[in-house]
Amino acid sequence: MKLTCSPLIWILSCAIIKTACADCSGTTIITDTAGLNAIATCTTYCGDITVQSITVGSTATSTSDQYASSTPVIALDSIETIVGSLEFVANFAVDGNHQDAFLIRAANLTSVSNTLNFANMTVLPMPNFPRLKSAAVISFSGLTFLGDSTFGPAQWPALESLSALTVQRTSLTELGGWAWSLASSNNTLVDSAAGPTLVLSASSNSALNRISFAGWSNTSSSIVAAIAANGLDLRVDLPSFDTGSLRIDDVADLSAPDLSLLQTSRLGSSTQDVLQGVDSNTFRSTGFDNNSFTALSLPALATIEGDCYIQNNAYMHEMDMDKLSNLTELYLYGNGNLDSIAFPGLTSVNQGGLLSISGRFNHLSMPALKSAGGGIYVQSTGRYNCAPLRKQQADFNTFKGSFHCTSNGTSGLSLGAKIGIIVGVVLGVLILAAIAWILFRRRRVYRRANTEEKMASDGDVSQVPASPYQAELGAETNEISELEPGDRPELPGGKMHLAQELESPLVRVEMPGKQAQETYELDAGDPASIRWPPEKA
Repeated sequence: MKLTCSPLIWILSCAIIKTACADCSGTTIITDTAGLNAIATCTTYCGDITVQSITVGSTATSTSDQYASSTPVIALDSIETIVGSLEFVANFAVDGNHQDAFLIRAANLTSVSNTLNFANMTVLPMPNFPRLKSAAVISFSGLTFLGDSTFGPAQWPALESLSALTVQRTSLTELGGWAWSLASSNNTLVDSAAGPTLVLSASSNSALNRISFAGWSNTSSSIVAAIAANGLDLRVDLPSFDTGSLRIDDVADLSAPDLSLLQTSRLGSSTQDVLQGVDSNTFRSTGFDNNSFTALSLPALATIEGDCYIQNNAYMHEMDMDKLSNLTELYLYGNGNLDSIAFPGLTSVNQGGLLSISGRFNHLSMPALKSAGGGIYVQSTGRYNCAPLRKQQADFNTFKGSFHCTSNGTSGLSLGAKIGIIVGVVLGVLILAAIAWILFRRRRVYRRANTEEKMASDGDVSQVPASPYQAELGAETNEISELEPGDRPELPGGKMHLAQELESPLVRVEMPGKQAQETYELDAGDPASIRWPPEKA
């Protein structure tokens, strides 16, 4: 590995490093105990060390193996500084028998300038690096059964400076927890990073349910994080970071209370070599996709630079970005339970930018937005009504870029209001039907009364039965009484009786007199058929 010492201030230190590395430099691949012993006297190593395909006896130790036990040990206890990378990869064996359960230890190592990598070991006790203070990159990948389920200050208590951490396909359940107070110089893994920046990549760790990293306490700091496809109940805590480039997918809860700037980042040209599995285009946009959290809370967020996507978060029904005042491009779609969208502090959309919102939402509010250099795209399949936004655009030309708004809703009526309207309409119809029925009955009675009166007048009779079931002849009055079906009317004195029940179509009437008794048959059906005097039977 070639060392460069162009700044004058580093000449002395570079000379010391070159002297210390005189016999401990270059690229070393260790495959057996002899290889370990070859660097056993080095305190500073300048170059890259790779330990792979090693076959040893029952234990593999360095010259100062005070931690030897029944578990095979790969120890680099003499080395304190590595100006380069240190990697441990698979295919370890003991006495020719394949075995991954090796203890890896560097008891006195304090710094690794490039990458510290552990990869593709099925069973691995947590590596023992008790004095490690700094590393550019720490990478865990393909560690199916890691001896400890937590990687944090309890395992590596001295760690205080780190540029990047990648964790993929491991059995870890918790990651992070360091309260860093120191930071290395600007992170060279990210182009134009302002201040100390942590790059974090965590994916495909099926048991991982907690990630916690705090920003540096003595200065502004930023985080570039890609988190996806981990445990179903993953909670992510990122306090104290004021700037971030975040790609957060498949998490159950997210806390970033101090994040004020959300921006895209361009990873440096060397990043692809040191960040295992991280695409250099990963952070060209920021976003929150396919998460199971119910609320996205970024209470301090003021600015979104570049593209940001908030999409397919099926359980999210609340979003807190009350302080967001400026954005370049923001896309919200596929968040099915998000009923209300509000940006109370939004005052500008950058020229050439776009605010794109689509989904089944019912309310959209941007009260402070009076003029925007960019455009807006709104499409609602809920009850949102585009009319106010269209009117604002027509009256003030708020959006200088493109304008599009479509919705299914024609009003802002709530579900309760709609139910009230439906109930009112139904009751109204029932009341009108009742009134119509009463009027119809009254008209029918009136018509029947008129018919009876006309019949009585035409026949010159004083008593006419109102129906086949209503008839009573008075001896000396013109009263008409109602009879219940089956009753038999009789004249006073009992000298007239009905020969048959009123249900019969004929009524036999016997009229008393001084002469012989005469019998008449009356039609008890249609009142109009009655004639008086009746014909003799």
